[in-house]
Amino acid sequence: MYSKALTDFNKSLELEPNNYLALRLRGEAYQKLKKYNEALTDFNKVLEKEPNNAYALTLRGLRKYYEASSDFNKALEKEPNNARTLILRGETHLKLKKHNEALTDFNKLLELDPNDYLALRLGGETYLKLKKYNKALTYFNKLLELHPNDFLALKLQGETYKKIKKPNEALTDFNKLLELEPKNYLLAFKL
Repeated sequence: MYSKALTDFNKSLELEPNNYLALRLRGEAYQKLKKYNEALTDFNKVLEKEPNNAYALTLRGLRKYYEASSDFNKALEKEPNNARTLILRGETHLKLKKHNEALTDFNKLLELDPNDYLALRLGGETYLKLKKYNKALTYFNKLLELHPNDFLALKLQGETYKKIKKPNEALTDFNKLLELEPKNYLLAFKL
């Protein structure tokens, strides 16, 4: 699909070399095909003429995540149980919307340390994004066993209970949040 699109964009750019929409779209196609240098070249050309093109800036910025992911892969080849690298690669996967790969990293870290705060929180957040609410609750419950007054974990767990229509459980978490931060008027307003 993207190879065919590249052919079309190349033809278009032969006829109109300053067609910045075609350049941007070709850059996106290169990015999908993991031809990052070619994508970067196209995004830079767009940004030469339209330096405030937010879309091109964002797409160019994604390249850094792909590069980081590659570096983390190399580091983990040498040290497969490096907790910091597993977390960083997992977070990078999240930025790239590679949720299953992120969960693989967080779960590997939990095999090494079942009480790892970041792996539990980020794993729970990932399941929440995937709408796997019961799985997310497993992570948040474990996190709150270890850190019963953790503001973010309580908030995430309360939001999860709210999504699965368990208002009493959600209210318990939200009330605890208000106990922890009684002067947090924004929190009271959001709840």
